[in-house]
Amino acid sequence: LSGSGSNGRIDVEGGPAPYLDAEYRVTDGGYFAALGIPLLSGRPFDARDDAEAPHAAMVNRALAATAWPGEDPVGKRLTGGGMDNFWNQEKYATVIGVVGDVRQSDLTRTDRPTVYFPYSQRPQRTWVASAVGRLEGGDGSMERAESVVGAAVRAVDTQVPYELEAMDEVVSGSVARRRFSAGLLGGFALVGLLLAAVGIYGVVSYTVVQRKKELGIRLALGATPPGVRNQVLAGSMATVGVGIALG
Repeated sequence: LSGSGSNGRIDVEGGPAPYLDAEYRVTDGGYFAALGIPLLSGRPFDARDDAEAPHAAMVNRALAATAWPGEDPVGKRLTGGGMDNFWNQEKYATVIGVVGDVRQSDLTRTDRPTVYFPYSQRPQRTWVASAVGRLEGGDGSMERAESVVGAAVRAVDTQVPYELEAMDEVVSGSVARRRFSAGLLGGFALVGLLLAAVGIYGVVSYTVVQRKKELGIRLALGATPPGVRNQVLAGSMATVGVGIALG
C-alpha cells in the first residue's frame, strides 16, 4: 500500500492478446494465506517450486479474465517479459493457481491484472523485500511480533536491518493524506457554516429591529406574541430555504 511495485508488459501464450500490462509480484505460498487472499483455483506456491523446478506463476482473477477469457488459466503459460531479466530466452512459466483481486499499491486504484512468481525462482528480486506475517494463537500484540520476528531475523544474520509495522498502521498511513484533505475540507465547511449562521442571525435581528414599531402595532391590535414570532421566523426561513436549495 505504499504505491510502489513493478508493472510492465508480460507475454501471454494462447490468449487473445500476446502482450498484456500487469503488476509484477514476487511472493511465496504463505503470502496469500497471511493476507487472506482467497485461492480460487489450482494451488499456491510450495516446496515443489524451487530454483531447479519448471517455472511457475500465479495470476489474479483480473489477469485470468483478460488473458484467457472464459477459459481455465491453470496450465496456461506466460512470462514476465523484461521484468524477469530473461532477455535472451523465452522463459515461460506455467500458471498453477488463481487468486482473488486485491488493491496492493493504492486503496483508491481499481484491481489490476497481477502475476505472482515464487521468489525461489526470481532470486534477483529478493535484495530488498517486505514480509507479511500473521501470528497464530496467544497474544497478537506488536510486542510479541517484535519478539518473534526479531528472533527469526537474528537466527539468520544479526547484522540484517529490518523494520516492523502493524498492518493497521500501513493501511492508515496509505490514506493519511486523503484523511488530512478531507478533514481540512470539513473544517473549512464548518467555518463557512458558522459564518453563514452568524450572518443570518445578524440580518434577522436587524430586520426585527427595523420592524419594531410595526410589530408593536400588531400586538396592540390583538396579535399574539407566538403569532408575531412565527411570522418573523417564517419570513426569515423562506430566505434560508432558498439558500439551502441553491447550496
